[in-house]
Amino acid sequence: MAAQDLYGAFGSVPTAEPTGGGVSGPLNVGSTPNSFGAQVGESKEQLGASIEKVGMDVNATAMHFQDIQNTSNARNIVTGMSQKIGDMELEFMKNRGLNAATAYPVFQKQMNDMMAETEKGISNPAVRAAVLNDSATYVDRALTRAGGWTAGEVEKGHIASLEGGMSAATNEWAAHPEDAATGTASIGRIRDGALQLAHEQGLDKSGADALVSHATGKAYHSIVDSLLYTNPQLAIQLANEAIKIGRASCRERV
Repeated sequence: MAAQDLYGAFGSVPTAEPTGGGVSGPLNVGSTPNSFGAQVGESKEQLGASIEKVGMDVNATAMHFQDIQNTSNARNIVTGMSQKIGDMELEFMKNRGLNAATAYPVFQKQMNDMMAETEKGISNPAVRAAVLNDSATYVDRALTRAGGWTAGEVEKGHIASLEGGMSAATNEWAAHPEDAATGTASIGRIRDGALQLAHEQGLDKSGADALVSHATGKAYHSIVDSLLYTNPQLAIQLANEAIKIGRASCRERV
C-alpha cells in the first residue's frame, strides 16, 4: 500500500505541540558571576579558618603534652631530692647533745648547696620553677625538724654537762674526803650546778631548793658510803653534817 493510502486510511500525520512544561529561551541557573565569586571566596575563608583551627588544636595538644612531660620530669627530680634530704636528715640526727649545735649550720649549708646544684642542672625554666617550688617544702620541713632536734639535744647537752660537773665535784671530794676545804669547794660546785639545772628545767624557787638539796644529799651519801669501812668516824661526821643541811633546807622550804 502506498504511503498516501496509509495516510488516507488513518487520516493526516499526527503532530505534537509543546504543552508549556518545557524550557523556552536560554537556560538560567540563578547565579551571576559576582555571586559565584563571592561563594568561592566564602569557601576559601572557611577553609582558611578550618586550617587555622587545626593549627591551633595541634599547638594546644603539643603544649598539653609538654606540660605533662614537664610535670613528670619535675616530679622525678623532686622525688630524688626528697630521698636525698631524708638521708641527710637521718645522718644529721646522729649528732647528740651539744654536737647538734655545731652540726646544724653544716646541715643548713648542705641543704642550700643541694638546691643551688639542682637549679643549675635544670635547663627547662618550667621544670626548674616547679622543682624549686616543690623541693623548698621538703627543705623547710627538714630544717624545721633539725632545728627542733638541735634545741632538744642542746638542752640535753647542758643538762648532761651540769650533771657531769656535779659528778666530777663529788669524785674530787671522794678522792680527799678528809680535806674539809675540798669538801666545801665540791659542795659549792654541786650547789651551783643544781641551781643552773633548775633554771634549765624552768623550776621555781621551791623546786630549785629541792633540787639543790637532792644533789648535795646525793654527794654526801656517796662519800659516806665510801668511808664506812675505811674511815667510819669520818663517815659518821659527814653523815651528821648532811642531816643538819637537810633539816635546814627543809625549814627554808616550809
